[in-house]
Amino acid sequence: MFDQALAKTIAALKAEGFGVLSDIGLLLPCNVIVREEAPEREVVGFLDPQIRVKLVGKSDVKTVADDAEQWLRRAYENR
Repeated sequence: MFDQALAKTIAALKAEGFGVLSDIGLLLPCNVIVREEAPEREVVGFLDPQIRVKLVGKSDVKTVADDAEQWLRRAYENR
């Protein structure tokens, strides 16, 4: 089940134009994690890009964060 959830998530992200490099954590730009929480229960998570805008304090990147948020949410829904 985990391998299937991971494959579907990667495919959905690639469909939105994201490259898939690694699964090391959520603090890198637009990272997504897929983890097995329990047998046959996988969790897909990502940090909302709007939080990143607040962390860096640069409102001029909000437009980019808006786009990234839409892409991530669409990928999540299509996994």
